[in-house]
Amino acid sequence: MERQFKSRLLLLAGSMMMLFAQSCNKNTIDSQPNPDDSSNINLDRSLPQYMAWWGGFNTIHMPLDSVPDGVNIVNLFLLELDPRPEVALDTSHITMQDFTWADILAGAKRLQARGIKVVATIMDSTPYLDRSDPNSLPVQYGFPGKVINEAFALGAITEPEIFAATVKRRVIDEWGLDGIDFDLEEEIGAFGVYNATISEDRRSIRYDRGNISNSLAVFKALSKYFGPKSGTDKLLIVDRGRRPMEIIPAAHEYFDYIFFQAYNWNQAMILQAYELNKDYFQPSQMYFTLNGQRAINGYDESRDYVRNGFTEYGNYARAASIADEFSKIKLPGQELPINFGIYQIAGDWSLGFPMMKAVFNNQGKDTLDDYPMKLE
Repeated sequence: MERQFKSRLLLLAGSMMMLFAQSCNKNTIDSQPNPDDSSNINLDRSLPQYMAWWGGFNTIHMPLDSVPDGVNIVNLFLLELDPRPEVALDTSHITMQDFTWADILAGAKRLQARGIKVVATIMDSTPYLDRSDPNSLPVQYGFPGKVINEAFALGAITEPEIFAATVKRRVIDEWGLDGIDFDLEEEIGAFGVYNATISEDRRSIRYDRGNISNSLAVFKALSKYFGPKSGTDKLLIVDRGRRPMEIIPAAHEYFDYIFFQAYNWNQAMILQAYELNKDYFQPSQMYFTLNGQRAINGYDESRDYVRNGFTEYGNYARAASIADEFSKIKLPGQELPINFGIYQIAGDWSLGFPMMKAVFNNQGKDTLDDYPMKLE
């Protein structure tokens, strides 16, 4: 009788433990953003989308989790290429101010818990930094020494499978981010996308302009882990000017989105960018961005800012007017205005989001309606 009673007690205790475990598991699941939850503005795909580059090196110290609701994607700007295939990415630049990489990742987790995607932006080339020249702007403004201070470029990668596996391990497995974003700027003279040969002293790069076979192999290898072909839901994004040049026709199928750097464009240029790239991307894949940088000399590491304004646009009111005008644009055949974004969100944040407020007003987002201006 006593043994039977004990058996019943054990059975009851086991059942309670199972129910408790199921409850804990359910709570854990319920705490994650539901990708189909339109009540979460960060996940609502019925509205125009918004992205932001957050620069950890910006001397305007904006906490990462100060990004407001209504922003859908945040790009950690920027990581640089490391020539060692087992390392691949260098975080020295993004951590040169008061943020550690652990701080940044903790902030990213808090954004992700709100349904905001967080990706890492990777520059297409890494220059050698000559610290013997005190007059160079990088030296003046304290650009950090890399773990390995060597010139390198995307087009110099000759072991794409190893590189891609390393990026996947670090970005997804170790850091838990939502994808990667490549800043490819050959249109304005940064040729990292082209096949590259590094000099023997590792200080200079020679490019084979027009030849993108190495970069194309890298994107193909990355597509196993990131982008629409991967099936992983991890993003692969490209940053561009208007012209597709060689890389977009060849590699567009690997990218989820294209972010146009429309900093000093007009409406005609936005429509031209659409026309030039419409064979490669749908309107919903296109984002058009303005520049929130405030550093007078063009380096975000500088503490000398435009008073109550932005480097690209001057006074904050003019910047807000431009943002308002641009964010009303509709691409041909589209009911919604264009997807939008901002480079160096810290500059906009420091003044009370004058540009983002103007955009959100046109996107039907009210999350900044009561946010105060912070003019100097």
